[in-house]
Amino acid sequence: MKNDFKSVVLPLRLMAEELLKSKQSSTNQKISKTEIQNMIHELQVHQIELELQNEELLLAKEESELAKLKYTELFDFAPLGYLILSDNGDILELNLMASQMLEKERYKLRFSRFGFFVSDKTRPNLMLFLSRIFSSKTSQSCELELSSDDNQPSIIQLNGIISDNEEQCLVAMIDVTEQKRSEEFIRNSENRYRLLLDLAADAFFHEDKNGDFITVNSSAIAQTGFSRDELMQMNIKDLFSEEMLISPTLRYDQLKRGEIVHSERTVIRKDGTPITVEMNSRMMPDGTFQSFFRDVTERNRIDKALKRKVSELEIYYELAITRERKMIALKGEINLLLERLGEKPKY
Repeated sequence: MKNDFKSVVLPLRLMAEELLKSKQSSTNQKISKTEIQNMIHELQVHQIELELQNEELLLAKEESELAKLKYTELFDFAPLGYLILSDNGDILELNLMASQMLEKERYKLRFSRFGFFVSDKTRPNLMLFLSRIFSSKTSQSCELELSSDDNQPSIIQLNGIISDNEEQCLVAMIDVTEQKRSEEFIRNSENRYRLLLDLAADAFFHEDKNGDFITVNSSAIAQTGFSRDELMQMNIKDLFSEEMLISPTLRYDQLKRGEIVHSERTVIRKDGTPITVEMNSRMMPDGTFQSFFRDVTERNRIDKALKRKVSELEIYYELAITRERKMIALKGEINLLLERLGEKPKY
């Protein structure tokens, strides 16, 4: 780096003064033309160096101003809200996005208390957030509700860190209102889904990749006789007999293809009672399995009873038809005999 003005010009000036003093001390000595030319040359060299240094300073100043302009543009037009806060929550500086989120002009927000724009319910969270930043000197985060005239206040997330001078904190402000509403909607939907699932008449079992139960509903508890806690410690294989497990009633190849597999299996209840269930199973995208069991024991019993009754009726009908046929044949023979005897047919 080139020398600055004082380190270059002042030594050169002293050198010239010393030369003049040494020459003037003797009346017979004069400054030679060569010495004057050398000094002029030195001055010209240092003048060039100073001009170069000045150009470098001007260039550095331009680059600094350009960098400051870029920083200002990035700060102002960033998609996040940025704030510079004091330890008591005064807004020292903010960007355009922050002013939009707070719904006020930027010049009106400078040196305002940030807590004024936060709801009473979450204002203590802000004070705790600032206290932790300035006391721990570490980054902190919190969620706040902004004050609102309606019943739907905006929800913001603050992420802050102490500044270099430790008298201010730099805060990024993100509007998470839609995200929170979406999360709330999903939670409500999941709760409704769980409620409907728990009230379902069919037993529901959700198993992991190994067949261990993840979720069961109330009908599964009533159907199997096991408590919820007991079922959550069991595997789906624990519900079937050894003979049922080795029978090819459940097509895992179809399950892996994403098909819904229908089968009828015998489940062994906790008390040892066998029941027949109509089982509908499907493999989920995450590799887990969901199954609905419908108890068809009574239905099958009724079906068997009806089939037995139908069979009995068919036998009775066949017997009745056979008897009727025999009666018709007998009446025909009687009429034939009467005709041979010259009498009128009786039937």
